[in-house]
Amino acid sequence: MTSWIFPCNPKMYDALGAFRNLQFIYWTQRLKNIEVGDVVYIYLGAPVSRIVYKSEVIEKDVPFIDEVLNDKKYWRNGNSFDSYPPTQKFIKLRPLTENKNEQLNYKCLKSHGETSCLMNAKRIKDEKYLSFIESVFCMFDISNEEDIEFPTLESFSFVDLQLAKGKSVPHTNPHSGKPSPDYEKEAKKYKKLGDRGEYVVFQAEIQRLMKELSISESKAKKLIKWVSRESDAFGYDILSVNKDKTPRYIEVKATQRKVGDMDFYYTENEYDTAKKYGKDYYIYVVYEILTPCPKVWVIRNPFDDGVGINMKPVKYKVQLSTSKK
Repeated sequence: MTSWIFPCNPKMYDALGAFRNLQFIYWTQRLKNIEVGDVVYIYLGAPVSRIVYKSEVIEKDVPFIDEVLNDKKYWRNGNSFDSYPPTQKFIKLRPLTENKNEQLNYKCLKSHGETSCLMNAKRIKDEKYLSFIESVFCMFDISNEEDIEFPTLESFSFVDLQLAKGKSVPHTNPHSGKPSPDYEKEAKKYKKLGDRGEYVVFQAEIQRLMKELSISESKAKKLIKWVSRESDAFGYDILSVNKDKTPRYIEVKATQRKVGDMDFYYTENEYDTAKKYGKDYYIYVVYEILTPCPKVWVIRNPFDDGVGINMKPVKYKVQLSTSKK
């Protein structure tokens, strides 16, 4: 998956109106190497001068079909739209998330690594720059759920804890009289927190490797890969290295709580991955994720001995086999 920034002249095209009202956007295809699944950030030029939307490429090489005409009313000058040749190809974009604040303005982007004037479409190659953009979009969700807002990350620190030997984690009583939690809704909430946590851990790993290996920031970044942005199938979120250069497989869990006891959801794939990689598998717990200065607890595979852990199934996948009567 590749991430791009597409500039747009707001004096020519009402991108905000189109992205807010249309299910799909048809964008002029000028790049040969763009692929389905790529992420596209829409940057509005002056006087807006900021990234306003995150979208996903769901189709490429789309011919000039009737559905493309839905875009025409968002052009400030319809004649510009009509000037497309019949052979023009488009990419089909699915709007994902709107940036609802001013944080991704040009000045801010430049301070985090942008080197161009954003006059042409560009591929984002700098992982740290991309991580910053993603961290801002973690604040928002296009659904109707209540938004979670994150402050600008100022710093982070590591905390030294250990799992309590001999301390049992109490089971919750499913018949306590409280309504059952909405696990789907909770999963979406934890996804937002998790994305922010992964960004914090990515930055923390850069600092750890710079210190432990005595290397520059650029070299440290090359040793870290944020794999969960490509797929959830890996069973971990970030691939880094240990001090001896062996792989370090990192699963990130984030919480709003202060440092101490916590709980999180864990998939069967994540559990299988922990068993597969043994001592090279780590869980990074990010506490106080809604603050500018979160705390990070590094746990070496806690499932090897299971001390201080209690696991409880809360959701099942049901498969129905059918036949005709």
